[in-house]
Amino acid sequence: MAKFDDLINTVGKFVDVQKGTWDHLEWERLVSKVQRMGYEMTGDIIYNLGTTLESLKKLYLSKTSKDDMLRVVTDVPKSIASFVEETKGMWEHADWLRLLKEIEKVGIAISEETQKYIGDMLEASKRLYSAPHKEPEAPATEIKPKAEEPAAVEVKMPVAAEVIKPVEPVRAEAKKPDAKKPYETEMKKYIAAETKKHVTIEVKKPATVAADKAVKRTAAPIEVERKTTASKTAASEEPKAKRPYKKKS
Repeated sequence: MAKFDDLINTVGKFVDVQKGTWDHLEWERLVSKVQRMGYEMTGDIIYNLGTTLESLKKLYLSKTSKDDMLRVVTDVPKSIASFVEETKGMWEHADWLRLLKEIEKVGIAISEETQKYIGDMLEASKRLYSAPHKEPEAPATEIKPKAEEPAAVEVKMPVAAEVIKPVEPVRAEAKKPDAKKPYETEMKKYIAAETKKHVTIEVKKPATVAADKAVKRTAAPIEVERKTTASKTAASEEPKAKRPYKKKS
């Protein structure tokens, strides 16, 4: 529930801001403000609010120094609100005298006129204290639609240019000689060894070679004749084989 002292302090601030003078439009603004505090603005509440306001205004204008005026709009409303809440709106004459002493302590002189203004304000405040009121409504908060999140932009990184490497020429592999079979190698070794046994290479000087060629040319016909005679002799000594008889057709 709205606090009673907030209502009384609102009245004191209104008098201070307006310096004790206001018009009907400003009065309606005060009424609207009190209504937002949770009070039902019935005719009775509006009358007691007006009485409280007018009583504080008269007390304010009765003072000449700024310090006294400031005390009227700050200390007096505070003291009255505390007194009404403490007594629950019901007090005796002794309590009233005690209130006057508290106000006098803050620096406000108590005269018959001052007592009248404070008494009128106290009675009107008591009725406001007992007036029905409810918890003020919290101002409606505007629900703003959520801002759409910007679509994610895909950032493509620049692709590095592909470096084309030069194609190396294919080199023809040198053909390796076929591995020789073991037996062929051994055979060649054997043939070479046998050849060395029977062949003797004789190195002759050029003069000797020329003489040998002349001897060979002279001896060649004799050797041929000998070979021819020997072959004829051998042929004559061999018995002639009989040829098979062939009938004439």
